[in-house]
Amino acid sequence: MTSGTFLKAFGTAGTGDGQFQAPDGIAVDKYGAVYVTDFQNNTVQMFSSEGTFNKKWGGAGTGNGQFTSPHGICCDSNGHIFVSDKSCRIQKFSPAGDFVLGWGSSGSGDGQFTDPSGICSDSSGNIYVADCGNSRVQIFGPGTAPTPEKVATPNIVPAGGTFTVAQSVNLTCATSGATIKYTTDGTAPSVTNGSVHSSAITVSASATIKAMAYKTGMTDSDVASAAFVINSTTPQPGETLTIDLGGVTLKMVKIPAAGRSFLRGSPSSEKDRSTDEGPQHTVNFTKDYYIGKFEVTQSQWLKIYGRWPIVSISDGDDHPAYYVSWDHINGTDGFLEKINALKPGGYDGFRLPTEAEWEYAARAGTTTRFYWGDDLSYSEIGDYAWYTSNSQWAASPVGQKTANAFGLHDMSGNVSEWCSDIYGIYPEGTVTDPTGSLSGTSNRVYRGGWCEDEAKLCRSARRAFASPGSSMDTVGFRLALDASAVPASKVQTPSISPAGGTYTSAQSVTLTCATSGATIYYTTDGTTPSATNGTVYSSAISVTATKTIKAVAVKSGMTDSDAASAAYTIQTSSANKVKTPVISTVALSSYTIVDLNGYESGVTYYYTLDGTDPSASNGTVWGGKIYIEYTTTVKIVGVKTGYDNSDIATKVVSLPNSTALAGFQSVSGSPLGARQQACAVAHNGKLWVIGGYDSSTYKNDVWASTDGVTWSEATGLSLSKFNVRAHHTAMVFNNKIYVIGGFNSGSYYADVVSSSDGINWTTESAGAGFTARAYHSGTVFNNKMWVIGGATGLTTYANDVWSSADGVTWTQVTAAAAFTPRFGQRTLAFEDKIWVLGGKDSSAYTTGVYFSNDGVTWKTPSKNPFTAFTGRAYMGVEVFNNKMWVVGGRGPGGSGPDTYLPDIYYSFY
Repeated sequence: MTSGTFLKAFGTAGTGDGQFQAPDGIAVDKYGAVYVTDFQNNTVQMFSSEGTFNKKWGGAGTGNGQFTSPHGICCDSNGHIFVSDKSCRIQKFSPAGDFVLGWGSSGSGDGQFTDPSGICSDSSGNIYVADCGNSRVQIFGPGTAPTPEKVATPNIVPAGGTFTVAQSVNLTCATSGATIKYTTDGTAPSVTNGSVHSSAITVSASATIKAMAYKTGMTDSDVASAAFVINSTTPQPGETLTIDLGGVTLKMVKIPAAGRSFLRGSPSSEKDRSTDEGPQHTVNFTKDYYIGKFEVTQSQWLKIYGRWPIVSISDGDDHPAYYVSWDHINGTDGFLEKINALKPGGYDGFRLPTEAEWEYAARAGTTTRFYWGDDLSYSEIGDYAWYTSNSQWAASPVGQKTANAFGLHDMSGNVSEWCSDIYGIYPEGTVTDPTGSLSGTSNRVYRGGWCEDEAKLCRSARRAFASPGSSMDTVGFRLALDASAVPASKVQTPSISPAGGTYTSAQSVTLTCATSGATIYYTTDGTTPSATNGTVYSSAISVTATKTIKAVAVKSGMTDSDAASAAYTIQTSSANKVKTPVISTVALSSYTIVDLNGYESGVTYYYTLDGTDPSASNGTVWGGKIYIEYTTTVKIVGVKTGYDNSDIATKVVSLPNSTALAGFQSVSGSPLGARQQACAVAHNGKLWVIGGYDSSTYKNDVWASTDGVTWSEATGLSLSKFNVRAHHTAMVFNNKIYVIGGFNSGSYYADVVSSSDGINWTTESAGAGFTARAYHSGTVFNNKMWVIGGATGLTTYANDVWSSADGVTWTQVTAAAAFTPRFGQRTLAFEDKIWVLGGKDSSAYTTGVYFSNDGVTWKTPSKNPFTAFTGRAYMGVEVFNNKMWVVGGRGPGGSGPDTYLPDIYYSFY
């Protein structure tokens, strides 16, 4: 019974190994290992039961394996470690401290937390969490976690569209605390791809913004997308309508205004401005419109109206109409009523332009005093307008002066022109599609200079007004028409080059459209592109794998084109493609071990567990066996520079049920005959036994079996390509069996031979670079073969470490590892480390256990993982059920001969 007697203490203040800033939670596993959470250092530290520091992990942050003030900690019956922290989540770690999974987020729902604190586990593996801020305890089953809530899809403001100026784009997410990542290069953003959004994004050229949001403990959001088309150059005029009024022709030009804006009025610094031209403000347009190429002529007036309402004039058919009031145009039985009743050419909806439409059309994309420039000395105006200095005080035939960029004539001077608006003071803020009033008795606006005006009154921003009933020899008008009243022409279908088909190499695909000014959108995911879906085409598209490109062209004021489509099949030769990896699984009672067979030299393997396809930009780099405690789909792909990616290997892993192990079956009468110091490997679905020694003969025969009962000889002495030997090592690497070194009647070997079928053997290296040896050990780790230690002579032993990625070139990793020179030791790869077990050095059989992450630095665990492990060599070793196993071996026999050991040990982690 515990009496409260002090035994010992460990730890000091600080941030180093074994030091604390605020130790908080503590737990002890069934093996006596002690785990402590450090609230301020954001770490978990592991100690022996005596307080000796072993390892630590963590660090400040909200990523996997990081902590924000860790608090509670516990261990389950399998040695897994669970930690709660201030980021409102629970994290699960392997006994070695590797992150396994995490769950939870801030909130009061099921599986959510507010300041989780204490945590413990029962004998069934259930996890109990004290949810402090929510005043409750939550219970979670073994191997499970609540389905994480999904982060809200980001909102992109403004939405995509066509603009005439650069846009300041903001991204927001309704999920508090979420991080937003975005891209502008067409790729999909993710936690590992894109830029973190921290401030407004300036879009000054056509681009597609894609955004996603993520938050620890929650499922990543869907991807939002918005395409921006920036037409910052001077807009080009659209088509010109030619309308027959009955023997008299009316021409109207389409003005590209939809999605565009301009500054109406003049700045206070403009020379000769009037105060009613301010404040200068932004006008946005949502639709295109048509406006007369010329002022309405006298012949056009008479054709529609039939007479002069006040004063009869006869300057000439091509002279502008004047002495017509606003009411004569807009009133009952006025010009507009008559022409719309006539519907010339099938068109209806003729009207006066608004003041904003008139000035936008007059400026034609300019911001200067006149549409030809500021002309501060008025030396150029005579080429563009009729005014007091060149008109002889009379209106002239329309169209004789140089047009503006929209192709409109006489906007600055001939006769002034009525607009639809009631005259008033400009607003201070931005306005959209301002129309003014079309009724009432207030003064109406007219714009543009007339032939008797001074030059300064011909500026684009100049305003004037008069009573709607006034008929003057200075004011006429030009017509406007909504673009929607005119059937839109269709944009040409894009061309895709080269055409779709089957190719043996990647293709550079270009998209073109015969319609000038059209924007092309394309997709590669099978969806139909449009102005709101797809990527804006700006440069050639690289097609490196089988896919279909669809494209559509869009232009303001025109009907979108038909969609073009081209399917590409890229077939590369198998010699340039990484082989498909092979996934193997071992189903145990509470988890499944997943391993990768057939490593290829120089290949990096990526895997996913979330159902997505792995690639060099998606997934986790394969580093060794993984342990799955839930049902999921494992996908693995091989990637190598200069090669096509392998096909994706897929394996569905289900949480297995417990099964009993059958007893060992004895196989007698094997044709192999009695032998020792042979090598056995598993390859291509068979068990292989290679070489060895019987009571009198060294062998180089090779035997294979699919069941361990029936054996066939793959090659006899006459066919073998390597010397008879024993005490060699063998391993499977890159889909080949490798035999390395060995011993024969006093001769030691340093050669390396390989075979993919057990029959045909190739000498990879007659002298691998290391000293000839036998009784050495080897394993496959991190895409390399490793050879460690062994006997180089009758009484000379080695502790050097060598590695090779191809069996031909061998590199000495270290000349002297931390363990003593030895032979008969065993080596295996386990939990991302190379382990060296036992062996015999110059003095005795050893119990030594060493591990290394790189083959250079070797360490001994703080506690031998094999309880009561006795010194031995030549034992069998294997990884099974997430443990290292040692079977038998040869050990000391006291004062007598060496003893053959019948025992079996497994590691406790």
